Amino acid sequence: MSLGQEGIGVSTDLLIIMLLFLFGVDVLDKSGILIALCILLFLFFNLSKLEFDFSAGILVLFSAFYFGSVAFYEGLTVDVIIKFAIAPWGCYLMGYTLRLNNRAISVTYFALLVAFGFFVHGMLNLYSSIEVFGASFNNDYRQAFDFWQNRTISVTTASLYYTPFTLMSIGLIFWSKRLRFRFMGMVCLALGLYASMIYQNRTLILACGLVMGLNVLLILLSPDISIENKYKICGLLALLVFAAVIAFLLNVGGLKDTIMNSSLMNRMSGDKQDRTTIWKSFIFGEAWKYPFGGTKAVLYHNKPFVHNMWLDCFRRGGFFPFLFLICFTVRSALDVMAFNRLGKLCGEEPGVLISLLAGMMMSFMVEPVIDANPYVFYCPILVMGVINGLNRDTQGILDDTDALLEEYYKMAL
Repeated sequence: MSLGQEGIGVSTDLLIIMLLFLFGVDVLDKSGILIALCILLFLFFNLSKLEFDFSAGILVLFSAFYFGSVAFYEGLTVDVIIKFAIAPWGCYLMGYTLRLNNRAISVTYFALLVAFGFFVHGMLNLYSSIEVFGASFNNDYRQAFDFWQNRTISVTTASLYYTPFTLMSIGLIFWSKRLRFRFMGMVCLALGLYASMIYQNRTLILACGLVMGLNVLLILLSPDISIENKYKICGLLALLVFAAVIAFLLNVGGLKDTIMNSSLMNRMSGDKQDRTTIWKSFIFGEAWKYPFGGTKAVLYHNKPFVHNMWLDCFRRGGFFPFLFLICFTVRSALDVMAFNRLGKLCGEEPGVLISLLAGMMMSFMVEPVIDANPYVFYCPILVMGVINGLNRDTQGILDDTDALLEEYYKMAL
C-alpha cells in the first residue's frame, strides 16, 4: 500500500468513527441514515480485504433469518433492510476491520466514544423529558420525551440510550488510570442513576449493583494487583458503603425520605410482575407453535414483550435467529475472556470493557432491546468487533514472536 493510499485509509477510518459517534447521538433523528452511511463507506474502502471470522459468520446467519422472518410477516421496507439485513454483521465487521487496519485504534477509547454518543442522546432526552413532564421523583406517569423526534417515547427506549455509558462509567471508576476519566465516570454514573429515578427504571439500578459486585470480584481475582492493594481497595469500598448506609439511616439531607417516597421505590415494592413468569409463559406456551416467529405467540396477561432480548428475538424472528444469537453471545463471552489477557499487553483496560459488556448483557436479559431500540443493540456488536480485531492482531504478533524465538533457539543449538 502506498503512503497516499494509507493516508486515505486512516482518514476514512477517522471519518467512520466520527460518524459512529453522531450515530449514537442520533443527530437530527438520522441514526438509520448515519449507520447505513458508515457501513457503505466501510464496504467501499474495505470490500476487497474483508475477513470473516466465526462471529461474523454467525451474525450473517442471524441477519439472514431474522430479516427474512420480519420481512415476511411485517413487510419489506428500507428500514427493515438496514436494521436487520445489514447492520448487525456490518457493525461487527466494521469494528473488526477498523482495528485490524489501524493498530493505533484503542478498543477502550473506541467503546467510550460510541457509548458516549448514546449517553449524550439519553441526556438530551432527559432534558426534554424534564422540560415537558417535570423533574419529580414522585409521579404517577412513566413517560419520556425524545429531543430529536419531539414526541413522547417509551421509558424503556429512553433508558437504553444512557445505559451503555452509565455501566461503562463503573469500569472507569474502578480501572481507569486517568483521574479525569474516573471523575467523568462518577459524574455520568450519577446522571444515569438520576435519570433512572425520574424514569422509574429498575433495570439499570440493579445492573449497576451487579456490575459493581463483578468489578470487586475481578479485583480480588486479578494477579496484577498486590494483596496489600486489594485490602486497601476493599477497605475503601467497605467504608464508602458504610458511610452511604449511615447517611441513609440518619436521613442526611432527606436522602431516606426522597428514596422511600419515590415512585421508583413504590414500583419496586408494589409491582409484583415477575419477568420469569412471562418467560415461562412463552417457553412452555406458544413458542414452539410458531417456530418461525411473526410475534404471534400469546404471552402471560397478553404482555406485548417477553422482556428478554433472546426470547423476544425468538418470538419475532423465530428459532433460528434465536439460536444464532445465543451462539454469538457465548462466543463473545469467550472472546472477552481472551481480551482480558491479550488487551493488557496492548495497554488496554479490559475491566472497563467488561463492565460495559457484562452490564449490557444483564440489561438485555430483561428488556426487549431489538424491538425497543435496535440501535443500542449494535453498540456491543461494534465493541465486540474491535475486541476481536485486537485479539486476532495481538495473537498474530505473539505467534510470530514465538516462532522467531524458536528459530533463534534452533540456531543457537
